[in-house]
Amino acid sequence: MNENKSVDENKILKRLKQLSKLISEYNYHYFEKDKPIINDNEYDKLIKENNNLELKYPHLVLAS
Repeated sequence: MNENKSVDENKILKRLKQLSKLISEYNYHYFEKDKPIINDNEYDKLIKENNNLELKYPHLVLAS
């Protein structure tokens, strides 16, 4: 059972890292370059997914 949890948490951690990278990239294009590369609806979905995962797995939240 603990191995499954570890595997699941590894997947969650990988997704959190991926979301962090994507959101940072999209923020850069939006705020620094003033040229968004993703629409607001898609961006909002990523933020919501990230926030939900962070709430559910606070011990996996990446340090800034």
